[in-house]
Amino acid sequence: ARNGFNELSRLAMLWNVRHLWPKGSRFAFNCYRHEVMLVFRNPGKEAAILWSKEGVTQGDPLAMMLYGIAILPLAHLLKMEYPSVLQPWYADDSAMMGPHALNAKVVKLLMEKGPCFGYYPEPKKSWHICSEAEEPAAMAAFDAEGLQVRFTRGQRYAGGYIGSAETQEEWLAPM
Repeated sequence: ARNGFNELSRLAMLWNVRHLWPKGSRFAFNCYRHEVMLVFRNPGKEAAILWSKEGVTQGDPLAMMLYGIAILPLAHLLKMEYPSVLQPWYADDSAMMGPHALNAKVVKLLMEKGPCFGYYPEPKKSWHICSEAEEPAAMAAFDAEGLQVRFTRGQRYAGGYIGSAETQEEWLAPM
């Protein structure tokens, strides 16, 4: 996804925080109810000001939590439509584990509904992990939904690795 932290609808985030985390909502509201001003100081020259009207601020200790709360309704929507597909999320990184056809359908729904929540998936940057024998069926499932993703036997994810033992050994080998 594009940088979801910058693309996030601030108003929608505050609404979700108010309803899903009431105890933290006043603090979040006080931090994000106005545009955020970033001042660029350049010695000997006039300072430049950059105004931020959307998203959460980089460096804010609450940014991850606020972003996660803002995306929760999207994750719930996907889970309600496809309950058999496991969908772990880490910040703006989503993953799916299930049959190829259902994974493709979840990605398609994510493409349709994500922008309403400030989440902009980019399938061309996504990886579908499967065995070599399953790859033709997986390719057919994603092609049927009009999605272009990359296929692999293993890939890094959130600091870890997902894939076959052979590809993991390759990944762990010293450079």
